[in-house]
Amino acid sequence: MKSKILYVVKGEAADLRDGFTYARELSEVVQGGLHLLFHYDPKPLESLEDDMAAAAFAQAGEPEAARGILAEQAERLRADAEAKVRAFEERGDARGLINDFEATTMPLLAAVRRVLRERPGIEMVILGPSVMERSRSLRIKTLKKGIHRPLVIMRKQGAEA
Repeated sequence: MKSKILYVVKGEAADLRDGFTYARELSEVVQGGLHLLFHYDPKPLESLEDDMAAAAFAQAGEPEAARGILAEQAERLRADAEAKVRAFEERGDARGLINDFEATTMPLLAAVRRVLRERPGIEMVILGPSVMERSRSLRIKTLKKGIHRPLVIMRKQGAEA
């Protein structure tokens, strides 16, 4: 079964259940699986230190060391996301619907657009409530213009519109 729905969640969120029921029901309607995108906020200090170390190695003529630092950072995120998916599936909440997942610190719109470009079979994008929870910087108009698929934006009850 190919992924037909991209479900975006906040990487730092401890629990995937917020909004997952709706994503699961939609995936059953379109008879396709889910591709999870864990969006992590780049931790400014850690990210800056890693980026500066990578730049220093690159300037010193050691591009492999620079790539290694950046790959290590990406691997930490992927391992965290994988542990969350595994725990979620062990509880039985996913019922085999999660086809693939990835973790990123890219800006949200750029990350979603990249996934859609790489996976043209995805028909719908769902932004989970954890993504919208504290994101005052996300502009819904910008998201709608930048994502050329049906877009569902979930918010927790009582959250600002």
